[in-house]
Parts: sequence; C-alpha cells; structure tokens
Amino acid sequence: MQERSETSRSPAVAGYFYPDAADELKKEVAVLMREGMKLRERQAPGLAEVFGQEVGLPAGARRPLMLLLPHAGHVYSGAAACAALTGVELPRRLIILGPTHTGMGSPLGFWPTGTWESPLGDIPVDKELGRELEALQGGFSPDMACHMREHSIEVILPFLRAARPDCSILPVTVGMPLAVDGLTKAALALAEVLKRHAQAEGGPREVGLVVSSDMNHFADEAHTRELDEAALRPLLALDAPELLRVTSARKISMCGVLPAALALMAGRAAGASHAHLCAHDTSAAVSGDARRVVGYASALMW
Repeated sequence: MQERSETSRSPAVAGYFYPDAADELKKEVAVLMREGMKLRERQAPGLAEVFGQEVGLPAGARRPLMLLLPHAGHVYSGAAACAALTGVELPRRLIILGPTHTGMGSPLGFWPTGTWESPLGDIPVDKELGRELEALQGGFSPDMACHMREHSIEVILPFLRAARPDCSILPVTVGMPLAVDGLTKAALALAEVLKRHAQAEGGPREVGLVVSSDMNHFADEAHTRELDEAALRPLLALDAPELLRVTSARKISMCGVLPAALALMAGRAAGASHAHLCAHDTSAAVSGDARRVVGYASALMW
C-alpha cells in the first residue's frame, strides 16, 4: 500500500466547547477529573438501584475494552465523561467512534495518518490500526472530510490525553446511510482487530474502543431521564439490536447510537460481557433549565 502523506488536523471547536489556551484547559481538565470522581461516587448507590449494578467500580471495569463518553461543552458534560476515566487504566491505542453532525464524508471514514492537534499537545494517529481495519474490508476507509468540522471526537481528546498521556488514536466517524448489515460487517472487522491485540493474561489492554455520544436531546428533564434510561438498559446489556430498536421506536435522539451499536457488536464478538454505568446527568445540572435538556452518560465495558 502506498504511503500516505502525514497530515495534521487542527482543532475545530477549541475556544468554544473547551478552552484553547493550554494552561486554562489543563486546569479545567484537572478540576473535571476530580468532579468526575465525586459524581461517580455520589451517583453510585442510585445507579446501582436503578440498573442493578455494583455500587463500587468492578475490578474488570478498571481495564475496559470499551468506553462510552459524552461530547458536549466541557462545562456541561465534562464531569460525566471524567467519571469513567478516573481510577481506570485505558488501553494505549484507542479506536474512537463518533457520530457525524455535519453529514460530510463516508459512513465509516477514519483519519489515516499524522496527528490531531490539541492545546495539551498533539496526539498521534495510529495509522497501523487504520491499515488493519481497511484491509479487513469492513467498510472502513480513509476520509478526512468527515472529520474536518466534526466536534464529537475532538471534545473528548483532552480527557483521554489526561487519562493516558501516551495514547494514540484512530478517529472514525460512523454516519448514515449505514444499514444493519453494514454495521455487522464493520463490527466483525473491529472485533478481529481487537482479538489480534487481545489483552495478555493479567496485563494491560493494548487496543480499546471509545464511543463518543450524548443521550437524548431537548426534551424536559423528567422525559429525558426516562428516555435515557430506556436506551441505557440495552447498552449496559451489550444488546445492540435492542438499542437500535428502542431508540427508533421511542424516537430517542441519542446522537451516537450508530457508533454505540457498532462498538457493542464488536465488543461482544471480541468477548466483552459486562458493563458499568459510571454517571448519568443532564445539562440542567449546570444551566438550571429543566425545560429543554440534553442527557449525558458515561460507561465502561469489558
């Protein structure tokens, strides 16, 4: 395969979704990491009661194969995202699946090479993982256009960089049109890559999946929490078909439902069987406006 030219992606939403000054962003991330730990501890008893999970973080969750993280402005969703990143050993190589809000590019486009620039330092793109995925013919293809103005992956990078400073990333947008058979084909390719780089017994994971998604958008607080719970139940059961069914049937506007379904299918095929919800909150916690909110959740799967 011909070597592709090294290309860096400049931030598209720095100074808008998060600070563009390195010192300010570093301080913000440190604060949100502490707030995320407190949020997880504070919500743990309630989430355990609602979802039937352990109160504390299970041992397996501390070395996750997959993560779900929200991607709104840091002030709104940062603590919820960090609730899944404190006390956790992230894989060093991360395939990040995000939705496309711009509609640009191919349905499974990955940034193939170079770096993603960040105020906290440039993050290398894992071009070897991209080549592996492309060769498996799961529908993944190099495409920079789908990433140029998309915020869903960029917004969570400062948290991933803080949790795993030496990480490399393969950013992938998962967009429409992508039917169930396309998701299945892509999931099998992802699972093959995960199995090739499977965790050695007792050792850290080498490759993991990160899903970037917010939950329901713009219903009132009570209805949003009801709809979010309906979507979170199949997600925590690692049941991709049911997640797709319930979000469609109930018109749940979970923007990353396709990336989440893809990750669940791939994770199950690679051996994942457990999940833990770390935090669930809405924008009303910050804005004080419960009439029109967005839901945010973070979870670990292994």
